[in-house]
Amino acid sequence: MSLDFDLTAIPDYMNVCYESSTDPYKHEPGDWYEQDDAPGVWVRMRPVTHVLIFATMSLGMPGITEKNVNEFIMRKRLNEAFSGADLSWHETDDDGNVTHHSRTITTDEIRAHVGLRTNVRYEPQARWLKGLAENGLSHVARQNRKPRKAV
Repeated sequence: MSLDFDLTAIPDYMNVCYESSTDPYKHEPGDWYEQDDAPGVWVRMRPVTHVLIFATMSLGMPGITEKNVNEFIMRKRLNEAFSGADLSWHETDDDGNVTHHSRTITTDEIRAHVGLRTNVRYEPQARWLKGLAENGLSHVARQNRKPRKAV
């Protein structure tokens, strides 16, 4: 099943969810496309929006509303405790040295996306927490497994 989303209920969604540039090649790589009604202006979805859309699947929440935003933030922070930061990118300086960066999405960035909707099915909090704990324990167990001796 595809992941469908709707951003139009987010206040000022064109500025919150998209960025534009007249020179997309000076930015990090991304899915830039030229606007039909404004030749020479390139647009792409902001990385934060992209991550939040896909986060709805791992968080078991169909979107972000005024009513559920605190639960969304709580699930997001718990998920990050196991998986780390969502946003990562790299920069290359003039000498060709690459620096890697990563960060989590801020609470303000999440709140700015109230109105985001997807076709993800809601997973009750207790079931989601149980699944998170089971997955987290499995991950820890795999990380702490003793290496096998060569035969």
